[in-house]
Amino acid sequence: MTLRLRGSRRLTYDATYAKYSPGRVLVQELVEHAFEANSNLSFGIGVQDYKLKWSNFESMVVALYMPLDAKGRRKVFAQKLGRFFRYYRSRVRDVLRKCFARLDKEPGDPLRI
Repeated sequence: MTLRLRGSRRLTYDATYAKYSPGRVLVQELVEHAFEANSNLSFGIGVQDYKLKWSNFESMVVALYMPLDAKGRRKVFAQKLGRFFRYYRSRVRDVLRKCFARLDKEPGDPLRI
């Protein structure tokens, strides 16, 4: 594969040297360091091919938040509320539309969802 840049310069890619790409070399160094330190290496969230090539098992990572003051409790609450609304966005939107449509009725009418 050859890419032409401005002028007569050419940038070429040879698949035989793909194993020496900077990203692959960096991951190899990280894996070797983790192995020597007898520690785990997390590739983060998501399943990509490069992660599967470097691992022989899968594990679940869970984050636990323990707020120590009111500010921390507010932040954790806001994060949970945000996740809730992202997950139930369409459902909540439909329910709220129905509620507001019912509120437009005359006073005294029962509100049913």
